[in-house]
Amino acid sequence: MDALSHLKSHWEEALAEEWLLRGQPLLAGGDISDIEGLVRGDMKLADDLAAEQREEALQFYGPALQLQEIAISLLFRVSLYVHEAQRHRSGIIWPDHPDEERAGFLVGCVLTQVTNSLLAVRTLSLMGLDAQARTGARATIELMDVLVGMTWSRAILEDYGAVEDDDEQQLKNWYRNLRPSRLHGRLQQILIEGGWPSDRGRGMRHWWTETYRHLSFFSHANALSQAVMTHPTMGDGGSVPSLLGVPTPAAKLILGRLAMYTSVSLQLFGRGLDERHGWPRAGVPEEALFLHGVQCLGRTTLDCMEDLGLTVQADPSDDEE
Repeated sequence: MDALSHLKSHWEEALAEEWLLRGQPLLAGGDISDIEGLVRGDMKLADDLAAEQREEALQFYGPALQLQEIAISLLFRVSLYVHEAQRHRSGIIWPDHPDEERAGFLVGCVLTQVTNSLLAVRTLSLMGLDAQARTGARATIELMDVLVGMTWSRAILEDYGAVEDDDEQQLKNWYRNLRPSRLHGRLQQILIEGGWPSDRGRGMRHWWTETYRHLSFFSHANALSQAVMTHPTMGDGGSVPSLLGVPTPAAKLILGRLAMYTSVSLQLFGRGLDERHGWPRAGVPEEALFLHGVQCLGRTTLDCMEDLGLTVQADPSDDEE
């Protein structure tokens, strides 16, 4: 029995229950025991479907998922290192900052957010929750922009850590300095100034910018597209609601775009740690390992661009610079 038929049978059983046919309130008498079995059954169905789809999804997503898992592992390990260093008051991020402890704490907090957000997108993708994964991907790239920005610029760090007197002032600070389009524009300039030594690198720069635009448009302007994603078209031309999740090519493309964006962002983050913070320092293997891992991820991502559904092309803006 497929997932949709299974769900339908569950609700047909529910309709046969006397408490529902009577039209009484769902929690009549304050007793939820009438529907506990039904709820447990539905949640077991969701868990069973997720488990059944897991191995198939791992194969289906291929390099897009594998690259994300490498990034999650790198971020997880560097996050542990940064938090441990902060615990011992070791200045590894903005060591010359007047309040170095707070600066390192803020960077560590965003590192944790980025790591967990990538893990959430991975989990949603494996469950086949495509629209939710794409929304999560959009939130994740905003966090990556914050991480890169506060690593390269003390001004961005100060803006992010600012605590205003009231909500209105806090909103003004966000709009003036940290709103996604404003922050992303500042990072674009960093990327341009950093320079990519090859045509393939410039192609990644194009997709880095295009991915931001694509996910932003989807999340904010094209709400209908997000709704339609929950009803993928079947082979006969019809559609079926992806209740409880169904992996689709659309989700694979989302993961591919996010994998590329993550790779570029981590390269920028790594370069910032090198040029602004003196990584890797002698005798600190955690720093050297992270920067080496980021370089390996970047090279591997370039090699996998076509597998990610992203054709490497020259950046049109290169002719204008």
